[in-house]
Amino acid sequence: MSRHLLTSRAAQCLRGRAGAALVVLLMACGGDGPRAGDDAALSDATVAADTSAAPDTTPDLAPDSDDGDGAGDTFDTSRDAQSDATTGDVAASEVADGVMCGSIACDDPPPSGCSPDRLATWTFGAEAACELDAGGFPLCRYPLSDARCAEGDACRVEEERAICAAPRTTCEVALGRIGTWISAARVPADESEACCFDFDGDGQIDNGLADLAAALQPLFAAGAQAFVDAFIQRGLNAYLLQYRRLDGIASDSDVGVDVLLGLDVDGNHADNLLGNERFAVRMASYDGPAPRSTFGTAAFSGFVLRARSANLAFPLPLADAPFAAALGDVRLDARVTFGDNGRGLTLDAVGADVHGARFGALFPVSEVYRAVNAFARGSCACLDLAGSDLVVASGGGWQCASPGSSACNPEDPDESQCIDLATYCGAALLLLRPDVADSISIGLWIQGLSAGFSGFVDAHGDVPECP
Repeated sequence: MSRHLLTSRAAQCLRGRAGAALVVLLMACGGDGPRAGDDAALSDATVAADTSAAPDTTPDLAPDSDDGDGAGDTFDTSRDAQSDATTGDVAASEVADGVMCGSIACDDPPPSGCSPDRLATWTFGAEAACELDAGGFPLCRYPLSDARCAEGDACRVEEERAICAAPRTTCEVALGRIGTWISAARVPADESEACCFDFDGDGQIDNGLADLAAALQPLFAAGAQAFVDAFIQRGLNAYLLQYRRLDGIASDSDVGVDVLLGLDVDGNHADNLLGNERFAVRMASYDGPAPRSTFGTAAFSGFVLRARSANLAFPLPLADAPFAAALGDVRLDARVTFGDNGRGLTLDAVGADVHGARFGALFPVSEVYRAVNAFARGSCACLDLAGSDLVVASGGGWQCASPGSSACNPEDPDESQCIDLATYCGAALLLLRPDVADSISIGLWIQGLSAGFSGFVDAHGDVPECP
């Protein structure tokens, strides 16, 4: 995709953020999509450790592995790195040093470097093979040797030599091989869909989000569910899960699960549903070499993932620099299977649940207002806030400022929603009440599809210029 088109799509990301700020009073999270699993096919499933000998150099839209039975039950870790480094179907013929390949002397092997995913070092042998490309032109092909970096390390070139080392900056991070795209999220519509957790221990499911969405429904032309669906289908800020230290989905007591913001570079929602899409990751998902949002604990047991975090800096795309909402008591319960790319994981319902995996959290009311103020400052310049916030603390409670909105153009989609934000702020405050201590409880049915990562992009959707 061209740089211009990426930048254009990133600009679209700003449009619709006004809706996000309105609905942040309703919800804070994106979602994922449905997949089914088969217990029998998973009985021997294991995940290849990231210290295996071969790099993943699979083309972006090709399945990472397939053992022929269609079950996708194991990872392929036995790739021939040399075959990935060559192209064309013409049989290669060995040539000795100094022998010409057409008009080319095969005496200049490439310098050592890194695999495209930074997961392995690549070095090239001196004795080349001469082959013809698809157009019949002769090419020197040098044998490729690779060495996979240990998990947590990444390949970089220093003094013209490729080495594996701990990343020092975001640019040096090697993104994981195992990922999930959150492809659907469902806001419970009524008691029959009640979700998901009892946060206060009174024996009742807590979901202030669902109650608030129902109460605010009359204020908006479309409900919260329509907003969630549109947010996911745009793909401009896709929620992704990255897994580290994963040895097997049948049983693994110590797994790292990161929440990342991604970009669907091709803008095609339909092909994301195939389960083999590769998403670019927004650099703002990282703070230097470390992910900003990571569950405190996560474990697999009987193909069920349970992730928990007392506190989680959950990224909300309210501006170019994502807003980190400080959620509390964050929980994820999901049945897990291998997805269609043979490596990434699919999330679906556990046990008798029918709508999907369970995601829940507590969103402090003060954080909700902080998020709304961050959006208003960054995206509603047409509002006259006189240097103040839209929502301010007052007498132990909260109240809305009375900003002038005459500079906002009601015909402009963004600015018209800024007008709505100012207009309905007071009504939202009347309805927005904590239901668990000082927080609003969140419960969403979510689903996820397997996905890979294609590298980093900056706030404008462009590949960053890294040293």
